[in-house]
Order: sequence, then structure tokens, then C-alpha cells
Amino acid sequence: MAGMPQAPAVTTAQSAWLTPLGFSLPPFGPEPDPAFCYLGGSFRAALDYCQVSHERRAGPILIEGDAGAGKTLLATRLVQVHRLRLLVTPLAVTVEPGGSAWNVYSDLVTRLGAPRRRSADKTLVELRHQFTLRQRAGQGAVIILDDAHHLREESLGALEFLLSLEPSTAQVIVLGQPELLRLLAGRLDLLRRAWRVSLSPLLPLQSRALVDFRCQVAGRSEPLLTDDGYERLYQLSGGNPGRTVSLCAALLPILARARKTVGDAGAVERAARQLAAMDRRPHSRGQSRGKLVLSEAAL
Repeated sequence: MAGMPQAPAVTTAQSAWLTPLGFSLPPFGPEPDPAFCYLGGSFRAALDYCQVSHERRAGPILIEGDAGAGKTLLATRLVQVHRLRLLVTPLAVTVEPGGSAWNVYSDLVTRLGAPRRRSADKTLVELRHQFTLRQRAGQGAVIILDDAHHLREESLGALEFLLSLEPSTAQVIVLGQPELLRLLAGRLDLLRRAWRVSLSPLLPLQSRALVDFRCQVAGRSEPLLTDDGYERLYQLSGGNPGRTVSLCAALLPILARARKTVGDAGAVERAARQLAAMDRRPHSRGQSRGKLVLSEAAL
């Protein structure tokens, strides 16, 4: 079916524990995958708000949440949703650490099929021109700017431009960690332009439902943990979805080695210790802390 996400490829290492644990595909991968998008808690509220806001042309939206709160998964899901809309082009841009206004403008211009310019000012002129052409053709856009907290303070002009766009030109959704709000603390004029939405930690039952949902999508109907296992998982994750997924990813090979199919509180604690040890290791360039990548050595 068009628009449906593709199942991730299964590695040789993963196949060693997937089948014994009742999975047909990895349930706790490190990358955001709309196939495993649990629509619960504030995530569902934020998704619904973005969709209703687009339909009503209510203006830009600023979504903030801690690392692991689900911002990038939400951005991925929004792109998937808007690809199904007629005459609407989703333009997703991720800001890298130290990102500049030129980086943002260039990525947007490139996604619109136009050449990027050598300066931020000239690229912005081209970007405005492309939006004018699209508006004349009756075409809209949804700009999704993820990790906006990585923008340098002197590059806030990019946010000023995006938040000033009329909804008829493009709906703008900006996502970032709480540092973004601190970055904008001196720019109340920008904050007032956007509707603000927060991604909150999951409640205990929602945390359990997240794990169960991912397991079911991956082909397993049996609960992954005992009651005390789910309780310990919530205590260690604090209801943070990303941390919950990372802990479960570390748990699976532990269960496979022990020839068990259901984990208890002790198994969750072992997964937490393994994850903490990995977080203390030097990370290769581009690898995020707290995201577990299973390899042959993990088994």
C-alpha cells in the first residue's frame, strides 16, 4: 500500500534472538520508524493538534520535549501524513549542531528542487521566490524543522523568517529540546507567533502500552515483561519513550542468552547497566548517546 513504511532489514545477529523471542522483525530499532509509532499520551495530542492546525491554517507550532520524548518520530509521522495530501509538499529539515540560517535555507531550497546560493541572504531570496511560485500554482507546503535547538543564536533569523510565513504559504512546525525555549527567551516576539505544545513523559500504563504495541507490530503477542519488570522499566526510564525503547533493545539479547522469553525486574536492571556502560564509551561521529545498536558482539 502506498505510504506504508517498509520493515527494517533483519541482520544475522538479530535473527539469532528474533525468532526465539517470537519476533518477525526488530521491535526496538534505534531509528524513528512510523510503523512503530505508539499513538498515546501527549504524542497523540501533538499529532492531532498539528493536523487540525493545518486544516484550519492556525499558524506556526512550536513543539518542545526532552531528548527521547518522540520529537523526531513525530516529525517522521507528520511527513508520512502530509505526503498523502494533494497539493501539499512536506519539507523536513533537521538542524545539525551549530546549524546556521544558511543551512536551513539551503536544505529547504534543495527540497523544493531549486539551486542553493552561496550566501544566506541570496538563498533566502530564492526560497521566497519558490514559495511565491508555489502559491500562485495553488500548492502548499508543510515545513518541519527538527532539532531546532541546535541553531546558533546568531542564526535565529531563520526562525524569524519561518515563523513569519502566512499559513497560506506554508504551515511551519518547529521541534526542539527545552534549550530552544531558553534560546528564544530574549525573543518574546518570536515565541508569541507560535502555538506551543509540549511532549510529556508517559504515564506507567502508557509506558507499558508502548512496549506491548511495538512487540505486537513486530509479531509477538505475549507481554515482554512481568509486572515487576514493567514497573522497574518505568522507574529507570522515567516514562521517557526513547529511554524505554533503548532499555528494551538492550534487554532482548539478555533474554536470548538466558533462553528466556519474558523479562523480570532483574533483567531490566541488567539491561540498564549495559546501556550505561555503552553510554560511557567513546562514540563514533554521528552516533547518538543512549541509542543502542546491536551487533554480533552483543550476543
